[in-house]
Amino acid sequence: MAASSMRKKSGGESNKGTGSLFGPIVSISPNLLLCVMLLLACTIGGVLGWKKWGQPALVQTTTSLSVEQINVTKQPAWIKADVRGEAFRDGSLGELSFLDKGVAIKIFRAFELHTWVIKVNRVNKGPNRSFDVDLNYQIGRASWRERV
Repeated sequence: MAASSMRKKSGGESNKGTGSLFGPIVSISPNLLLCVMLLLACTIGGVLGWKKWGQPALVQTTTSLSVEQINVTKQPAWIKADVRGEAFRDGSLGELSFLDKGVAIKIFRAFELHTWVIKVNRVNKGPNRSFDVDLNYQIGRASWRERV
């Protein structure tokens, strides 16, 4: 008799929702729910990982800025230094990408801080991934004495 009372009644009673995580309200198997959550976690992790490591690495290899891409106003004869190269090095412009939004401002500031530059008039983004920098240079002491 005990065995017969443990058997399920095959009448009007049904056992809806058993084996489900949320009971009778939602009938989702735990394995399906686990798969969906795992897929969602992998997708979010992939997107965040791409933003942090993938995209910057891709941008730097294909669009990084070089000295040859910067055209400056012709230097006067008394300036023996490589103003363009020194500003590029001191301003860490090699770490920038041509596609950065503030790259022209960073180039402006790098040249503005150079000792031979009085004023940076403008920085224009040109064709073929180049920048044109319009500069006013310092007057050398010997040249200044000749003018006085």
